Amino acid sequence: MACAGEEVVGCVASDGVDVITVVAVRDSWRGRGVGRRLLQETEGLLAARGADRVTLGSVDEALAFYRRCGYTGRWLIQVDPRIADPSAVIEMLVDGVLAGHTVRLSCWEGHPQLWLDEPGDPALRRRVESVSGVVVQAVMQKTFALGTG
Repeated sequence: MACAGEEVVGCVASDGVDVITVVAVRDSWRGRGVGRRLLQETEGLLAARGADRVTLGSVDEALAFYRRCGYTGRWLIQVDPRIADPSAVIEMLVDGVLAGHTVRLSCWEGHPQLWLDEPGDPALRRRVESVSGVVVQAVMQKTFALGTG
């Protein structure tokens, strides 16, 4: 946590291994380096525990901040697991709105996922999310140099 006197002005939470689960800074304290310092402290702790990279999910409004802190991003595109034929939805995405983009397919707990590197186009995201049952999340990652955070 970051405090100013008795006031908590920011916090970070982590799984303690290689994922940051929460980064929060009070609106009135943004732009003062609080988030950057909290990230650096957490990255250092995770690197000291053996992590060679750290991953976090991000809201769109924070993407530029994370990029300034050395993170690169990807979009994680997931299909609602209640959809009977997720492969049909994925095929529609790849052949339609994502045609011409490099997309990687992976699977998590039996559910197919698509990954799109650094798309940077909010209009493309809106088109992908307009497909029923599809959710897009920004996933940011930072790789550490050997022995550093």
